[in-house]
Parts: sequence; structure tokens; C-alpha cells
Amino acid sequence: MNSIPEFDVTEIELGSLAEILESNPKAVYYSAEPVHYVSGVKNDAIGSMRLKASDIRRLINEGTRDKFWRDGKKIDAPLEVICLSQNSTNMFETFQREVRVKESLARQAKRTRQQAIAELRGVDNDMRALLQKFNVTEDTVSRDLEDNQRKLSKILKEYNGKIGRYMDPLKRDPLVHAFAEHSPEDLKHSLDVLNIAAAIYLLGNHTIGTPPEEVDEGMKHLTLASFLHDTADSYIRRSRLNQSQLKAISPAKDLIIPRRMFLSKEGNYINEMTPEALEAIEHHHTPRSGRVVIYPGKESGVDGERVAFITNDSFRVVGERGKYSAVQQKLMEGVSRFYGQLNGGELDRICAVENDLHQPILLAELWVSSVSSLQAVSVLDKVTKRSGFLARPEYVEALKEIADKNYSLG
Repeated sequence: MNSIPEFDVTEIELGSLAEILESNPKAVYYSAEPVHYVSGVKNDAIGSMRLKASDIRRLINEGTRDKFWRDGKKIDAPLEVICLSQNSTNMFETFQREVRVKESLARQAKRTRQQAIAELRGVDNDMRALLQKFNVTEDTVSRDLEDNQRKLSKILKEYNGKIGRYMDPLKRDPLVHAFAEHSPEDLKHSLDVLNIAAAIYLLGNHTIGTPPEEVDEGMKHLTLASFLHDTADSYIRRSRLNQSQLKAISPAKDLIIPRRMFLSKEGNYINEMTPEALEAIEHHHTPRSGRVVIYPGKESGVDGERVAFITNDSFRVVGERGKYSAVQQKLMEGVSRFYGQLNGGELDRICAVENDLHQPILLAELWVSSVSSLQAVSVLDKVTKRSGFLARPEYVEALKEIADKNYSLG
């Protein structure tokens, strides 16, 4: 077996492994070798999947063990595994290590597939297809992303040839796979927001006249940020914070949790995460007119640092007779108020949001969260009235065009 960089591979008896997985819910084990089903079972292989006690019990059980085969080993032989975070309670470090493991296993999986296919000459097509589907999570994410590519292509007919280029990298990204595995219930919402945010961004920048190379670069960051935008909410649901702690962290959760998840202790971005994508995740609830966030104090019930976030495009100069000059003037007045509060001691500091990538995500989440036609009409009315303040007018117009052409609000 080829070694997997950064991680120690050990062998554990199947009975011992099943007991560990049943008795210790914090234990995280991945199979470092493929164990394949040979019957028409929904899943295709244990190899590289996060192991469950039920997986191992089926390997041990006399009634089910004949449904598996292992390459060159007896079915009850010790299993080569990668163990993660057995005693760790830090979910951020756990997540980062699991992303790196998936990155390594993705390479391992590809080699295993190639080897298996090479050895399968003369074997029937069903078995070959079974072994090609090596990673269940990868297959699920890829299929769902392809569905959204088709939806997006219908919305953006003029961009049909480019959608694959924007979406395909996500299918191979271990960061996306790790999030999808940790938060499967969020997968549909994440993909829906990705779908609408990408359409808003492309249509809006077409109106603005942004150079194609800048649009392509922006889409690289936007697609990843859109998929991972609700990271903070997903992990708060799994936390053990009490009500007072939740109340304290809630206003600043998007500015605290993603940064801890996607940056290493050394300050390096993990996997495919970028500064632009992280900023968009952090600020997908920040309107263009800016907002003040109160970071929780060290002591419960004590206010912490007060920070105003303002968008760089609030400073965009527009002529007096420009189409959006009134909006621009009010944005500048808002910025002036923030600086007045800073000088008056009401704020601790002011930070700029460098890019506008968060704005399509903000609008997309508002739209996707509409649960009825009536609520959708209300959302459109809200964003129209706040056009230029909630997000750039071009993005608001893009959302209205998408809604008008693709949704029935009657």
C-alpha cells in the first residue's frame, strides 16, 4: 500500500475497532484500504469513508461478510486505518485534519481506481462500475453540483459554456467534501445559494462591464464561499454552548468561526480557501451600507470590542447627475457617521470589506430562504427598496431578472 503523507496508518482488529467506534463517539477513523461490497447494496465501498461501527459489524457478521471482498486479504484480517482526534474536543482542528486526510485519500482513491480498473479486464461492466465509485461523498457532491450546473445554465443561457469551468473545481475539493460530510442536511441550501449567487454575480458584472478575467477570478472565490457560507451556523448547531454563550457569540459568529476553521494556527489558509472567499463568508450578512458588530467580551454578559465594517465600494465616486448619485451620497454620509462614532469613542475601530463578493450571497440567501410565493414577493420588495444599500443596484437588478424569468410568483 502506498503511504499517505502526514498521517500514520495502523492496523486494528475488526472486533476492537467496532468496540472503539461504539463506545467512543469522539473517535474518528477512516479506512486506509478499500473494502468493497460485491452485491447490489446502495453504498459501494468502505475504502476512504469515515468508518461507522455498523460498517465493521457487517464485516464481522457471518451473515453479511460474504457481501464484501478485500484486495489480497482475508475478510476478517485487521483493517488498515487512519485515526483522527480520538481524544480531541477542538472541532476546528478536527475539521482541518479531516480536510487534509480527504486531500490525501483523494489521491490514494484515484490510484486505487486506476489499479482496480486495470485488473478488471474481462470482468462484467457492473463490477467495473461498482469499483469506479470509490468515494460516496465525492459521488454525491459531484452529482448535486452537476444538477445545479444545469439549473444555472438555464438561468444564464449566454454563459452555458463557462458554468462547468466555474463549478468543476468544487467537485474535487476536499474542503467541500468535508463540509458536505459534516453537514449533509445543509447541502441543498448551500447548493441553492451557490446557484443563485453565481447567477447574480455573473449577470450583475455583465451589466457593470467588468473585464472577463476579473469575473473569472471572482467566480473562483464566490463559488467556494457560496457553498460554505453557513459554516458558522452548521457548527454552532453541533456545539455545546449554552443560551447565554450563544447569545453573546451570535452577532459575531460569522467573523469568528470560519476564521478558526479555515486558517491554521500559523495563519495559513487550508486547502483551496482564499482570503477573498473567507471575507465573503464572513460578511454575507453585511449590507453595503455597513454594520457594527459587537465581539463578545471575555466575561459573560460584558460587551467586547465594537467594530464597524464598511464596504470599499461605498467610497465609489459618482457624478452628481449619475444614475445612483443619491444612493452614493447617502452611503458616504453613513461612512461619515461611522467615523464620527469612532472619534466619539462609541466604536473601537473601523474595518473595510475589500470586495463585493459577499453581496450576491447576501441576496441569494434572502431569496432562497423564502418559503412561499408571498414571502418571495416581500423579499423582492425589500431588496428593491434598499437597492444600493443592501447590495449594489446591479446585483439587485440581476436578482429581479432571475426571479422574473425563472420563478412564478403569482
